[in-house]
Amino acid sequence: MLTRWEYSKGGLNAWYDDAQRAAWAVCLAVCLASLLAVLIRWRSPNAVKETPTESTRQSQRKVVLIGCEEAGKTNLFLRLAMDVAPHTATSQEVNSAMIEQSSEHAAYHLVDVPGHARLRSAVYEHSRDADLLVFCVDASVASRGSNELTSASATTSTGKRSDLHTALINTVDLFHETMGALAQSRASSPKSKREPPYLAIVFTRADKSPVFAERQNLQDAKRRTQLLTRCRRGLDSTLQSRRASRGLNSSDGRIAMEGITEVADIRGSVWQRARTALQPYFSRVPFLPKPNNQQERIAAELHPTRLGHNVRSGEMHQKEIQQDYLRPTQRGMDDVFTQFNPNVIHNGTAHIMISSIDRSSTWQPAGGEDYLNDVNSWLSSHLP
Repeated sequence: MLTRWEYSKGGLNAWYDDAQRAAWAVCLAVCLASLLAVLIRWRSPNAVKETPTESTRQSQRKVVLIGCEEAGKTNLFLRLAMDVAPHTATSQEVNSAMIEQSSEHAAYHLVDVPGHARLRSAVYEHSRDADLLVFCVDASVASRGSNELTSASATTSTGKRSDLHTALINTVDLFHETMGALAQSRASSPKSKREPPYLAIVFTRADKSPVFAERQNLQDAKRRTQLLTRCRRGLDSTLQSRRASRGLNSSDGRIAMEGITEVADIRGSVWQRARTALQPYFSRVPFLPKPNNQQERIAAELHPTRLGHNVRSGEMHQKEIQQDYLRPTQRGMDDVFTQFNPNVIHNGTAHIMISSIDRSSTWQPAGGEDYLNDVNSWLSSHLP
C-alpha cells in the first residue's frame, strides 16, 4: 500500500514528464514554422530585399552633398536617388540613400547634409569619411554675388534671400571651414590609408541665370562655358579675398597672439645674457643637464616688436601652414581650384560643372528637362 508521500511524489513526476513533453512539442513547432517561413521567403520571386548592413555601406563609395541653404542639394539628391524633382523646403536633417548599381556606375551611398548653421558639425563629420565631395553653389549667387553690393532688392533664383553678396560670403565661409576641417583631420592621422576624397563644385539652378533665358539654351555649349566662367571667377575671387582677410594667402608676417610675452625690465636680464653666452661651455660638463634646444630651433622666427615684447609665431605658424588645404607654394595664385593640397583633395584639383533640374515635373519620375550630363559623367568616372 502506497503512503501519502509516495503517492504525491509519483503524481509530481508524472506532471513534470507531461510538462517537459509539451515544452519540446512547442519548440519543435516553432522551429518548423520558422523553417517554413524561410523557405517561402527564399523561393518567392517577389521577396523584399534586405536593408543594407553597415558592412555593406562601408564597402560602397560614399558621395556627400554639401553647401549652404537654398543651394539645390536636396533637389539633386532626389533626382539622383529617386529620379524625381519636387519643390523642396530647407532640410532639417541628413538625407541618406543607397543607389543601386547601373550600367553607368557602381552602387554607392549618397548623403545630403543640410546647410543650416546648427548642423555644421554634420558637414564636418560626413566630409571626413567621404570618397566624393560635391559642393553645391547657386549659380546666381556665384555669378553675380561678387559684383553685387549689399542691396535689399537683390534676390537669388529662389527669391528667399535679399543679398547675393552676403549669400556668396556665407558660401565661401562654409567652403573654407569645411576644407580646413578636412585638412586638419587628414593632418591628425598622417598614417591613414584612406585616400583623399575627390571634389566637385556644382553650380546648381543654371536655368535661373540670365544667360539661359530659355531652358533649351542649356544645350548650347558656348552659353554653358560663359556661365561656368562667370561662376568660377566669382567664387574664386571671393574665396581669395576671404583668405587674404584671414592672412592665409601669405606665409610671411603671421603671428600667434598666444605667444606674446612681456619682459618686465630689460636691465634685469644681464644674468640671462651671460647664461646664454656661457651655454656652450656648460653643455660640455657631463653632470649638468642638457639645454632645451626647442627655443633655439624657433629663435629665428621670433619677431621683435617694440621694447620689451617678443611675438612667437614659428611653431603655431608652421602648424597652420601644415593644416591648410592649399599647397604652400601656391597660395595667392589666380585659380585656387587647381592648387589644393594633394593630401586633402585627390590630385589637388576640383572639378567645376553646372547643373539644372526641371522641377515642373514634381514627383513624376524622369520628367522635365534637366542638365546633369557633367554630374553624371563625373560620378560614372569615379564610381567604377
